[in-house]
Amino acid sequence: TGAFDMSLDRIGHFEQSRVLWIAPSSVPPELAALERELWERLTERGFEREPRIYRPHVTLARRARAVPEEPFEPVLWHAADLALVESVPAGKKARYEVLERWPL
Repeated sequence: TGAFDMSLDRIGHFEQSRVLWIAPSSVPPELAALERELWERLTERGFEREPRIYRPHVTLARRARAVPEEPFEPVLWHAADLALVESVPAGKKARYEVLERWPL
């Protein structure tokens, strides 16, 4: 797929999980292609694709309240590799551990 840039220019809140996030207002074609390719390979190995629509985002906070959608300076994210990350419980928080990394 190759490295790509993404502009994180929207802020929002998942009400049920109380997650505050930022996300791109439009998904870069490279990211959409990467997500498709990952699911193609996973389903070949017996994984069942989730029925939910793919909504890329970066989690800013958990147990958060909704914030007003006000303009903010977009964050430019350069994606140069893909990482498999495990969430490891660490008391009341979680720690994220990179298990494997592949260059795009």
